[in-house]
Amino acid sequence: MEVSVVQNIKQSYRYCRSVTKHASSTFYLASFLCSKDVRQDLYAVYAFCRIADDLADAPGLDDDRRRRELDLLSRTLRTKRYTEDDMLWPAFFDTIERRGIPLHYFDEILKGVMSDIDPHTPKNIQELEHYSYLVAGVVGIVCVYILSSVSPSKSVLEGAKRLGIAMQITNIMRDVSADLAINRIYLPLSLLKKHGLSMDDIKNTTYDERFVALMAELATLANNHYAAARDTIALLEPSAKRPVIIMLRLYQSILERIEQKRYNVYNTRIRLGALSKLGVVISARP
Repeated sequence: MEVSVVQNIKQSYRYCRSVTKHASSTFYLASFLCSKDVRQDLYAVYAFCRIADDLADAPGLDDDRRRRELDLLSRTLRTKRYTEDDMLWPAFFDTIERRGIPLHYFDEILKGVMSDIDPHTPKNIQELEHYSYLVAGVVGIVCVYILSSVSPSKSVLEGAKRLGIAMQITNIMRDVSADLAINRIYLPLSLLKKHGLSMDDIKNTTYDERFVALMAELATLANNHYAAARDTIALLEPSAKRPVIIMLRLYQSILERIEQKRYNVYNTRIRLGALSKLGVVISARP
């Protein structure tokens, strides 16, 4: 029986690694700066986040089905009851128990994902930051628990939160067209109004100086969060510093590409090529 349980956990960790590899080349690349045991734990929590996010976004499911599936994830979190063929949970529960990660963080992630089923445009910067915290800032906090051999300090947790928020704002800026394709606009209404733009302007992919000014303001917001996160990297354990710096630099490099293109993100997805990513990895130093 013990052999079966151990084998099941190994299979589960392999499954989580596969989910991560196919879902995020950036996260997967940064993880290779970590030890094998840290990598596998990162994959376990990332797989949970990826599966939850896919339930909210994947085509072919109606909204009621999405809610039921996410409710099932939430119940499984609380009860730890799942079927033998569900490959996520053995690795996931093994990781969060060994790392002492509070379960309420995953409830926050599910709350953020659930909000995407009935998407609404944030009213202001505060709502944008709160949404970014739920879907990305919490993920940063969870990762710090895995990267740290001791319980992380409040300052370190705040830095991880700020990095996640910065990365999500970068994603929102990059993915304006992709979000429009699924009837979502995450650009705050207050910024649209401030810069003389309407929702219809965004839906019609209006690109002019008003849009450039709006996106430049979001870039400043993201860079402020990146700067705050960078200030806390010195507080991390030595083994954790370089992977975090690489994640920060990779996403900030995407933001720099967006800025270089004067925020013309319509009908394209700005990304870093393999050589650019390699350059970031080689040059990143604590």
